[in-house]
Amino acid sequence: RFTSGDITLGSRVDSAYEYLEKAWRSSGRKRKDFLQEYLDRVDSVEEHLIRKSSPNGLTYIQQCTFSKSRCHGQFDHLVCFAPAMFALGAQEPLNPKKERHMQLARELMETCWQSYARMPTGLAPEIIKFDKGEDFYVDSRDTHNLLRPETIESLFVMWRVTHEQKYRDQAWSIFKSFQKWAK
Repeated sequence: RFTSGDITLGSRVDSAYEYLEKAWRSSGRKRKDFLQEYLDRVDSVEEHLIRKSSPNGLTYIQQCTFSKSRCHGQFDHLVCFAPAMFALGAQEPLNPKKERHMQLARELMETCWQSYARMPTGLAPEIIKFDKGEDFYVDSRDTHNLLRPETIESLFVMWRVTHEQKYRDQAWSIFKSFQKWAK
């Protein structure tokens, strides 16, 4: 039974999405129902939740409240698992949208990276928001960093998939910020 009217890839549902594609791989690619479940869910995410910021067009996954039919530009740090999810899904030969999913992986990875790069400490806040007509802002209640691994895992997957050095460099920058500010 549903206990919330929230539609999100953030807190309380992130793992359900994160492991759909990984379950397909873990089945030895034998459980096609796992792959179809993944493809159906990411199609829905793309259709209803993907948005672009203004003025620089950062891609993010918005959050909605079903009971109030209202969506807003809240992007939890937990959602930074999504670049890895889309990048892994883009490697599947049976994925008819693999090029589009790889593009989404790149765009979402850039947003997650910017959530670190634009902060004075180099550490991302728990939540960034996009609903004031600027790329993103941080509410004073959301400035804390909980040492979450989602962005780092996505950077690792992006590097493994693309072999682009920038992803290693970004991960190293985040690691140095963790060393400096969270030791």
